[in-house]
Amino acid sequence: MGTGATEKDLFEIIRRQSEQIDQLIAENKALKAEIARLKKRIEELEQRERKYAAPFSREKRTADPKSPGRRPGEGTFAHKASPTPQQITATVEVDTPNTCPRCGFTGLLIFTRQDKAWVTELVPQNAMQVTEYHVPVMECPQCHHALRGDCRLYTSPSPPDNKQSRMPPSA
Repeated sequence: MGTGATEKDLFEIIRRQSEQIDQLIAENKALKAEIARLKKRIEELEQRERKYAAPFSREKRTADPKSPGRRPGEGTFAHKASPTPQQITATVEVDTPNTCPRCGFTGLLIFTRQDKAWVTELVPQNAMQVTEYHVPVMECPQCHHALRGDCRLYTSPSPPDNKQSRMPPSA
């Protein structure tokens, strides 16, 4: 052999080239995975840019937009305050219940507490009529179910049935 390379040297060259090929194949796989990850990221960013922003908005979409509506406990309408004694125009004592609707017990029920309920009506003369109802809360001695006194005056009436207006006129 005229170049002076022995068989042993050639095998060493082949082994090094084989290691180099394996290393390049691994590096190629890692680079392909990185390219796929970056392409996916580019697609996500492009989709985010295409999303609809609010009308008349000059800015881009916010990253974490807040949901619409009032947050619980915020604002002046968390709880309506009870009317002052000067605002109350009438007081009604509600009858105590005498029958338990759950178990059907009829007899003396145990008094638990006295609740108050207010109904505010707007009358045409631009004055408010505030009616205060004293509602007894009772407990059934048999099943321990809580019962409220029932007053038909402070429950809202059901809307009138307009079946008559939907029916065709009879001849």
